[in-house]
Amino acid sequence: MAKPDIKLMRVGRGFLAYYTLDELIKRQKNADPSEWGICGAECDDENFFWLSKRVVQSGEDVLRLPLSKILEMRNELHPSWGDEELYVFVGIQAETGRFVWSLTNEEEATAYFARAETEVGPCLN
Repeated sequence: MAKPDIKLMRVGRGFLAYYTLDELIKRQKNADPSEWGICGAECDDENFFWLSKRVVQSGEDVLRLPLSKILEMRNELHPSWGDEELYVFVGIQAETGRFVWSLTNEEEATAYFARAETEVGPCLN
């Protein structure tokens, strides 16, 4: 029996977790990209993110961001990025509690990390 490949991240409101696009594609294996991606759930005011196929938990679909949507954004909005290392940031907006995400290249991610280190402390992942 194969061991599950789970990378669970606990992220507080207003903070971001990130995955590389390469990591997402590699871990997707043969799953349908519209049915697999970044899942998320809230428990006791903490937010958890993990990579998985679409799951319904307590009657709620926890697939927050399918891989197909990420690839579509890359292809439509950022075709010039090509084979660059790309990062997918996910989190819960502090003020609204809404799920947010963004796709960025390595240059923009590095600049974000540099700002985060000096403004708010260590970055997450």
